[in-house]
Amino acid sequence: GTTEIIPSSTSLWKEYPHLAHLYDVFQGVPEFTAVHAPFLAFCKRYRQVRGLKDTPLTRARGVLTTISSFLPYAIWNAVLAKLYPFGPRQRQR
Repeated sequence: GTTEIIPSSTSLWKEYPHLAHLYDVFQGVPEFTAVHAPFLAFCKRYRQVRGLKDTPLTRARGVLTTISSFLPYAIWNAVLAKLYPFGPRQRQR
């Protein structure tokens, strides 16, 4: 695998020569390398996950992730609306 986000062999760098030069300059900065290495690991993992086939199991996992992410938000907003109504709804006395 490559250790770059966009391999230098691609024509995309030729379309953006200033960004290619900036990337080359940054590679000489130790702090950039320290931050960039974990980001490259993330990119590698993303490419692996993105390449997974869409099976019923991966689809079910995505649905469950969406529900488990949305449910606490919905509950919190329902509780908050009961405790502190605002906007067009007024607290009933």
